[in-house]
Amino acid sequence: MVRCKGVFLSMLLNPVTDNPERITKQLKEQTETLNFKNISFPVKLKDIDKFKKHNPTISTHFLGHDDENKIYPLRISNIDERLHEVNLLLLEDKHYVLIRNMSRLLTSQKTKHTEKRHFYLTCLNSFTTEKVLKQHNEYCQKNGVVKITLPKKGTIL
Repeated sequence: MVRCKGVFLSMLLNPVTDNPERITKQLKEQTETLNFKNISFPVKLKDIDKFKKHNPTISTHFLGHDDENKIYPLRISNIDERLHEVNLLLLEDKHYVLIRNMSRLLTSQKTKHTEKRHFYLTCLNSFTTEKVLKQHNEYCQKNGVVKITLPKKGTIL
């Protein structure tokens, strides 16, 4: 029996361009390779470690948003060298949305320019090239997930 949630994750790992909403025989077979042991749905953030332990080739990153729709990291996988990377945005504490293009989602928060940016998910700093991103990686890996909170507009320090 194929689990609906497993098919969804399989679709994330193996995206198709034609009719992506269809559940094919191939998707069902790929779903059987995922291990959802002791994980209940909808998946809570605290259960992500179980999933990562049972599925060592998948790296999962979760982002959230505040009342002003500013995106921030919720839970970022600390293992960068996995075969598959899945980025999800958590909505209303129970719905996950696939982030297909991080640059499209986050660039408008950082700059008025529209060129592609490369984002480091732990701190959401953006860079113009992958080379600069990799240099920043060494520094940022030593620190945890952060959300910058500035004083409200009009506040005097």
